[in-house]
Amino acid sequence: MKIQRVPAPQLDYSRNEQQPHVIVGRPITLWCLVSGYPLPTIRWMKDGHLVPINGKSGIRLIEGGQGLEILEAKREHAGIWMCEASNAAGKTDYELNLDVWTLPIVFIHPEDNVRPVDSVITIQCQASGNPEPTLSWSKDDQPLITSAEGVRISLKGTRLDIPRLKQSHVGEYTCTATNEVGTSFATVHIDVLVPPVINRDNIEMSPRLPTAQTLTLICDATGKPLPEIVWYVNDTVIHETMSNVIIGEDGRYLQVNDVSLNDNGSYKCVASNIAGKDELLYTVAIVRKSFLRLNSKFKMFFL
Repeated sequence: MKIQRVPAPQLDYSRNEQQPHVIVGRPITLWCLVSGYPLPTIRWMKDGHLVPINGKSGIRLIEGGQGLEILEAKREHAGIWMCEASNAAGKTDYELNLDVWTLPIVFIHPEDNVRPVDSVITIQCQASGNPEPTLSWSKDDQPLITSAEGVRISLKGTRLDIPRLKQSHVGEYTCTATNEVGTSFATVHIDVLVPPVINRDNIEMSPRLPTAQTLTLICDATGKPLPEIVWYVNDTVIHETMSNVIIGEDGRYLQVNDVSLNDNGSYKCVASNIAGKDELLYTVAIVRKSFLRLNSKFKMFFL
């Protein structure tokens, strides 16, 4: 009596890549070409669990189960896939490690980077993605590297430091993450707070004028953000509600009409913003205006 030997299943996986990968959202087919008699049955497993084949899974079998097609790859499809072929002579299996590639996602923090001059700024750039993205920096669309200007970038680009903030550092800073799938970026604005400075050029600090005239005092202040200006007389806040007072151009000048001896004193303007303050002190002298009759003419003089 002659006994016929049943060949065990044989697998051909040459149609698969050595390191199979797929970009998230795209399809991929895993192959498990089988031979043997009787024709082996094939089942697919993922991370040790039988793969469900239904309309909800987004997976279908083709060519009698020899191909497993993922219609729209998701991150959870990454992992170990195994095809197992068996017949009366035995069984064999084959494993594939599927990698799912994803576009980088970039996060920059902190998002609020407005600081006083000479302060320290540190920006963190974190990126996720598969394969691991590489990071690069730009300022106002120009490539940025560690420089003598004071910008320092860590070796992997995850951190940008400005040890001493200056006006030249103001701008849009972009962290760009790139991998084989594509490019993503996040941008943050860096701005400088400048403490107020009051212009003292050509300013008469001790004005003297007669009664009934108009007193005008200037407080030309610059800063970032634009300073708020408050006027004081003898340490009391001046309000524009006073009948003879005009405060113009957001406090940049003070006008007192029809001055009297009561308007003598120390006038101070204080310019302040979040970065600091500056002040300018005027000492105002109001003198009485008098007239003396000389030969039917009046001559004015001050007392």
